[in-house]
Amino acid sequence: MRNLSGGLIVLVCACVLGACGTIPDVKPFADATSTMRVAVGESYGSATALTREMLDRLENAPSDLSEDEQEILQRTRENYAASLRDITEALSTREKLLSAISAYADGLAAIADSGKQGEAAAKAISGEVQTLATVFMANPLPAVGIEAGEFLLSEAIKIGSLHSMGRAIEAATPLAARATEMLRKDLEDFGDLLTTREQALHASIEVWALDELNMRRVALREREYLQVRLSAALSGAPALSDRAEAARQVIDQYRADLDDEVLAAFITLIQEAKRTDLTLSEDLERVEALIASYDEWYLPLQEEHEEAERRIEKAKELLRRSQALLEAWDAAHADLGTAVRESRQVNVRALVESAVRVRNIIEKED
Repeated sequence: MRNLSGGLIVLVCACVLGACGTIPDVKPFADATSTMRVAVGESYGSATALTREMLDRLENAPSDLSEDEQEILQRTRENYAASLRDITEALSTREKLLSAISAYADGLAAIADSGKQGEAAAKAISGEVQTLATVFMANPLPAVGIEAGEFLLSEAIKIGSLHSMGRAIEAATPLAARATEMLRKDLEDFGDLLTTREQALHASIEVWALDELNMRRVALREREYLQVRLSAALSGAPALSDRAEAARQVIDQYRADLDDEVLAAFITLIQEAKRTDLTLSEDLERVEALIASYDEWYLPLQEEHEEAERRIEKAKELLRRSQALLEAWDAAHADLGTAVRESRQVNVRALVESAVRVRNIIEKED
């Protein structure tokens, strides 16, 4: 009995240290990580392609611009080209880092499948984290230096001194989260870059279509002015006459934005609408026709502008969803350590669902 009791004590101690019990199947976690790698990679690719499209729009700008407009446009083009060059070069780095995280998860699955336990499992897990840290050191992200990778490596070595698989995975959890934190920060910076480039693109469109846009704005105000005057004439309401005068002042402000040459051309276009022998209704009809002629080029430009905005918002939404996906991976990794200790299966449901949401946005029909 005494020998049996001693044996039980040894057995209990071994179980506490993680040397016995059912090792969970880690393959679902590895498979979900692979899905995450593809989804986040496609998000990066989508945002990169969109940046390239923005540059293409700038390259297709009209050639009949003033010297100042050409200079502003060229400066914007150069900034876009530099950003695209940096983004394209960093794309392979991001793919390597995502692949490293996926390989790390595959490594954990292989260790669990091998039946290794105790210190042997801990040393193997330490090796997987060291490999992950080495890749991050060799491929620093634009927003993160190699110091983060060096920290991961120094901490990963310590995991090898632990005596159970569960404790090793728990020790690896904050280190893996540090790696995904770098990617989340990079995704956030990428979204900020898209916003900045979107604003620059819109500003450039305003530059090369400024005169036309201002002429259309004046025509719209002219229509508003005539509509108010017509309403005032029909109703005899003095308040409407006051509104007409306010509209006239706005028109004068818009005209002040036009240079002399463009203003002269605009006045020539609408001079018939100012003929004194025309009724207000006839004046209004002529201005409506003028606006319709402007809309022949403005409406397609506006439609293109709205489509670009929609695509930019989709790309930024993908980047935000990808950040949430990496957070879901952190949670699944944390649960993995607990699952090993409790001899249960790891919960990857939230990770899979988050990956599916990202893929759905990518595959959604435009």
